[in-house]
Parts: sequence; C-alpha cells; structure tokens
Amino acid sequence: MCLVQAIGGNIMTASPISDLNPLLMAADTFLTLRSKDSGERRVTLDHTFFTGYRRTVVQPREVLINISIPFTQQNEYFFGYKQARRREDDIAIVNAGCRVVFQPNSIEVLRLDLAFGGMAPTTVLALDTMKMAPQVSHLFIKLNSSLKPLLKTPLWLMKGLVVLLLHPLAILCLLLK
Repeated sequence: MCLVQAIGGNIMTASPISDLNPLLMAADTFLTLRSKDSGERRVTLDHTFFTGYRRTVVQPREVLINISIPFTQQNEYFFGYKQARRREDDIAIVNAGCRVVFQPNSIEVLRLDLAFGGMAPTTVLALDTMKMAPQVSHLFIKLNSSLKPLLKTPLWLMKGLVVLLLHPLAILCLLLK
C-alpha cells in the first residue's frame, strides 16, 4: 500500500518531517476515526494527537474515515513555510503552519496557532508562543499608534507585519525550550 501521496497517509504515518501535518495542526483539523468494536469518534489534530515518534492516539483497529479542514474566516490568515536543502526530492529541515485571527479592523491578535515539523520527534504546537500572542499584539498596537502620525500604514500591511514577526518569535521560543 502506498501512503506517500495521500493526506490520510501523511497523518497516519506520523512522520515528524511531514509537510502537511504542521499545516493541518495549525488549521485546527478534525479527524473522524472508526472501528468495528468501538464505533466512531472525532479527534482534533492538536498537541495531544502525536504521542511519540511515528505514534498517534489512533487505536490499532481504528481507520481514518474523514478529515475536516475548516475554511478560513474573515480576519483570519493562514500560511505555510518549508525549509529544505534542495527543491527536487526534498526532505524538510523544518516546516511550519501558522494561523492568525485578528480582531476586526485592528491588529489585535485574538488567536494564534503555530505548528512545526522537523524540530522534535513529533510535529509540535508552539503552545507557549501561542499564549503570548495577545501580549505581542498589544505591543504592535502601541507601536502603531505612536507611529501613526509619522506613517500612513494601511491596516492590511500592519497585519502582515504582525504575522511575519510572530513566526520567528515562535521558532526562537521552541529552540530555547
């Protein structure tokens, strides 16, 4: 059985360098699992899903029957990142999924989801950094209000700057752990 090119195979093989798993984790993806004995259950692809190197919470007799990836909403931004040594036949050194939800008409971060692959035996969420997001966004709000008389920075550009600056902050927090 070839699982290399299937989304379900990417999840179920639980490779820490999977290109898709960080994206799916940051997107708050839900999985539906089913077994003959236990019936159906729904699990979140979150920090509890991967239990060790190539191990998950999926029971031996369970099969994956559905993957639910939510659509982004207004004021929500999502992007992926991958670093590899070469373009063809690449294996990621590190990869990431990032989702940021802003307060409408503001650069205040309401929610931040950051997932990384290639940095640990499992794909990981940067939980400490995710908790810091509101504090970081308040710093940007103060900075924006103090610079506003000098700069005519559009809101969409400020949101982009927040996203770009949160990403390296998350990597730094993971590396310092």
